[in-house]
Amino acid sequence: MVFVVQLLIYGFHELAEANVFPNSTRLHDATEAYGPDGIYGKWLSFAPVAVPLLWLCVSYLIDLWSARRELAPDNAR
Repeated sequence: MVFVVQLLIYGFHELAEANVFPNSTRLHDATEAYGPDGIYGKWLSFAPVAVPLLWLCVSYLIDLWSARRELAPDNAR
């Protein structure tokens, strides 16, 4: 899903740059920060790797926490 969102944002930005939409100059200027060279665009480039990695780390920690909780004696809860 992160990759699809990135493709939609970049695609809209590039179509605005190609003057496909009415008022494309304004749309292109508004989406410049989300383009590949913009400040948010650079973060969007890392998101397809960072989001699944974060998901895996959090899932691992939750599983580890629940496994330790199951092994703990009843009076320690």
